[in-house]
Amino acid sequence: MSRSKSPLRYPGGKAKLYPYVKHLISKYYENPPIYVEAYSGGFGLGIELLLNNDVSSVIINDYDYCIYAFWKCVVSQTYHNRFVQLIKDTPINIETWQTQRDIYRNYEQHDLLNVGFATFYLNRCNRSGIINSNPIGGINQNGNYLMDCRFNKDNLIKLINDIYAERHRIEVFNRDAARFIPWVDSKYTNVFFNFDPPYVTAGPSLYKNSYYEQNHIDLSEIIAEVINPWILTYDDDNLIRTCYEGFVIRRYNLTYSLEEKRKGEELIIYSNQLINPPRVHNYITK
Repeated sequence: MSRSKSPLRYPGGKAKLYPYVKHLISKYYENPPIYVEAYSGGFGLGIELLLNNDVSSVIINDYDYCIYAFWKCVVSQTYHNRFVQLIKDTPINIETWQTQRDIYRNYEQHDLLNVGFATFYLNRCNRSGIINSNPIGGINQNGNYLMDCRFNKDNLIKLINDIYAERHRIEVFNRDAARFIPWVDSKYTNVFFNFDPPYVTAGPSLYKNSYYEQNHIDLSEIIAEVINPWILTYDDDNLIRTCYEGFVIRRYNLTYSLEEKRKGEELIIYSNQLINPPRVHNYITK
């Protein structure tokens, strides 16, 4: 499969699941559904589904205001052109990186456009896309790769413009998943949920809004009540296996990069509407 069509780099992003999720949708839905992620992050899988017309529309939600601000800038007529101009005009250097980091850290003091851009800038410049990390090549910019190596402006602008062209099929929200999930489930029909919450083990190191044990338990109770079909991805942890007893749970490997390539053993869990789901490894591109 080609590179992710998301403008954001995300550790453990699920864009590689595209062939599999595309198959699930074609298998279980007569008509293209509304695709929903309650923890959207980079939303690489959702963008792939949208641009290939595998789904009718998408709903992006992230409780992290900074991630929400980025997506709002991408799809909003109010912000899009100015956001693209910022990409063109903003230099890629340590002085600018420090300015963008300050905006991100003090996002309450800045408008949505500048917060969205700071989030994007740090994500593209930092190691493994981790916004709270240091830039690629280090503060002194003396590494083998430098902070601009993942910041091809022309390519990124094209990705953003491709998404903007489909803005009439995209909704963006900034809500707590615990409230967002039942709200969407009751409001819409013909929905396919893909839940990718903060992981149990790696969560605190990767996510601004990580979960504690009780958060994972509470989420499992909410998801168990969802009427529309769903899949859920997690790290393989006994807590998660206990929370989702009674649902089909399978393990799979997804290669991703955090400083070095490695395979992460993960779980995919299925709602009871997805009867006898096919196995992931038959569809993931190696």
